[in-house]
Amino acid sequence: MGVKNFITDLFGKAKETASEAIDKAEDLAAKATAELKETASELKDKAEIGLEKAKEWSAEAIEEAKETAGELKDKASVGYDKAKEWTAEAIVEAKETAGEITAKTTSLAGAAIDKAKEFGSEVIDETKEFANKATEKVSEIAGEIKDKGAELMSDDDASKKDDSKPV
Repeated sequence: MGVKNFITDLFGKAKETASEAIDKAEDLAAKATAELKETASELKDKAEIGLEKAKEWSAEAIEEAKETAGELKDKASVGYDKAKEWTAEAIVEAKETAGEITAKTTSLAGAAIDKAKEFGSEVIDETKEFANKATEKVSEIAGEIKDKGAELMSDDDASKKDDSKPV
């Protein structure tokens, strides 16, 4: 009766230890997944904030360009009035200057928009890459824990066979 209780206690403890290890592994995997989701969410939020700031900056640049163009239009009108008094050559020169400034302003606004798009795309790509690496790492750890649990369980099965031989 004493040997039977000893064997029952021994295997019961091994099974309980394996069960606890699996429970801990599941808890770790759940925590890692939750942290991954939280980190991914934070990165997404930061990317959205960055994109929103880029949009705001682009909108401000476009607004400034519009104001500049408006000011240039006003100056061109004054220049036109003066040009009536001066020569036809002065009128041509004023139009050329306004065209160059408008082209430069348009170019700068286009470059600002392109840069904002590029920045937002880079942030999103980095976020995706981070999420993929974290998922791979969690899967790797979960696999290692599963393998270790299986190893512990197979060690218990092997010891059961050896202890079950008659004395």
